Amino acid sequence: MMERRSRVWEKENRMKTVWPCVGVMVVCVAGFGVARACVAQDVPATPATGPAAPAPPTEAAMELLKALESAGDKFTAIRADIVYTVFNPTLGDKETRTGYVLYVAAKGDNPARFRIHFQTRQEGDGPRIKDEMEYAFDGKWFNVKDHANKKLQQIQVAAPGEKVEPLRLGKGPFPLPFGQKVDDVLEFFHPVTRDPLPSDPPNTRYLKLTPKPGKSDQVNFTEVEQWMDKETYLPVKLIAKEKNKTVTTVLFGKREGDKLIIDTKPAIKDSDFTLSRPTGWQLEIIRMDEKK
Repeated sequence: MMERRSRVWEKENRMKTVWPCVGVMVVCVAGFGVARACVAQDVPATPATGPAAPAPPTEAAMELLKALESAGDKFTAIRADIVYTVFNPTLGDKETRTGYVLYVAAKGDNPARFRIHFQTRQEGDGPRIKDEMEYAFDGKWFNVKDHANKKLQQIQVAAPGEKVEPLRLGKGPFPLPFGQKVDDVLEFFHPVTRDPLPSDPPNTRYLKLTPKPGKSDQVNFTEVEQWMDKETYLPVKLIAKEKNKTVTTVLFGKREGDKLIIDTKPAIKDSDFTLSRPTGWQLEIIRMDEKK
């Protein structure tokens, strides 16, 4: 049976060419730094003879990057609602998914872990329907649970005894932004900021990241804009523009007036980062020595 997917959502599965055997659309989850931020793992660097480097980041931009890094050090676990929208202007397609993200930072010998659970899907302005997709990384295995097609895929990311950095820009297969360090962001992106606009989410600060000359072939985006809560520096909104013109928008947490509601002390169990196979579901296991 042909898998049920919209054209927009199929775009995410094509990201297998970026992450080793991983077809996850993974949320631009703009946690504590750049979102979805997407360093391609197997693309050669642009020669150093490219355009001249931009001016050094302003003091205000550096202040924001340091605040984001500090937030990643302070909030080592979060659970946040998300609204994830992908718009393809070429096809005119728009798809919106809602759900939540659960994240716990690396500690000692334990790598960072995450889970993303999408619960609903909406095509364009059509009705919102239940359509679950789950993604989880437990430190060794990346799991994809496709409820519509009753399929669980388990992909080995780390060898026995190996510790991977799955979320660090340019270092791991899952370039989520949680816990990003200033130096890692500056290696790939040039940051700028500006004063708040009336159209900005309330009580937020703004940061835009564009690839540095010589790095554009190593990232999947031409521009990433993000808004963070000015008190906690947790993510509020992110807009990422891809090279293929696709625009992804992610909203994080719930809002009560000007206050952002994100659970920074969630109850977390090891089982939150593993996905079980229900009876009758197909199981596909991809081990490291099987990846091409």
